[in-house]
Amino acid sequence: MKEKPSKQRDMQRLIEENLNAIMLSICQFPAYICNKTNRMKTKILFLSSCLIAASASAQVDFSLRSGLACGKGSTIGQTYTATGNTFTRSNLNGSYGSGIPVTAMAVIPIDDCFKWYVMFDYLCGRPVLVDDYSGSSLTNLEEVRSKLFSFGTGARFEFFNEGRLRPYGQLGVSAPVIGRYDHYGTQTFGNNTIEWTERTRLRPGYGCDAEGGLNLRLTDRFGLVAGVGGSHLNLFPIKTELTRYDVNGTDDLANRSVYQSMVNYRKEINENSNISGNSNFDQDQASDQLRSYSPFSNTRVFVGIRGSF
Repeated sequence: MKEKPSKQRDMQRLIEENLNAIMLSICQFPAYICNKTNRMKTKILFLSSCLIAASASAQVDFSLRSGLACGKGSTIGQTYTATGNTFTRSNLNGSYGSGIPVTAMAVIPIDDCFKWYVMFDYLCGRPVLVDDYSGSSLTNLEEVRSKLFSFGTGARFEFFNEGRLRPYGQLGVSAPVIGRYDHYGTQTFGNNTIEWTERTRLRPGYGCDAEGGLNLRLTDRFGLVAGVGGSHLNLFPIKTELTRYDVNGTDDLANRSVYQSMVNYRKEINENSNISGNSNFDQDQASDQLRSYSPFSNTRVFVGIRGSF
């Protein structure tokens, strides 16, 4: 066989190197929006997913679906009601992961039954009650609403590929990389009413997902999908900022100190932390608080459309 001229081989090698560099940059891009401590893990997760998708030469299935997500597994607050000399107190159970999810997914065939999926998920959280206090001279009502954008990948198994109705199951990991929740409160005492809103940014994390469902083929290329799934996920807060503080309908946010308006969450609190009582306490700096996880686990049901290309 006649060997290719050296200039042609060099040009082909240069093109391949540039294409590989471009692909690598695209694959690594989502990692740069993550926290530094999670950056390497996120690069590995998405680089492997994108390379699998890029190398697959078989027909790829795409789906877009939405549904309803709810969670009841964790204690997130309390309800308290007092009447005269009697009172009742109980826990409020729920999850910040309750709401409406919208998911786009690509499924790459490895063989007839085993496949690999990559998904992009957006969760628009519904209001979740976290505090309900009702006393003789004070009432307090607080709700949380979250927003979360995640990537995920994992293994998928499909059965009866020749039929119109194809059941499947999948198991994988998800990596929320952009997340926050807004905390709304209304407090009434005497003739005074205080309304406030706090916004909390969340640290990127990792969770596990499981899902089962049915693919209904309508034509060779298009069909429907429906199923149920579950996600186990806990996330830590990074920072909270007070964005609204109204007293009897008047904006009073400017009169709140930095210490009263901002919170930094720490793994530990010590004598150097900015908390009331410490020698270095500073009203012009954000307060330090011990971090605790926020529950985002949920169970979801969904329906959607799918296509093969």
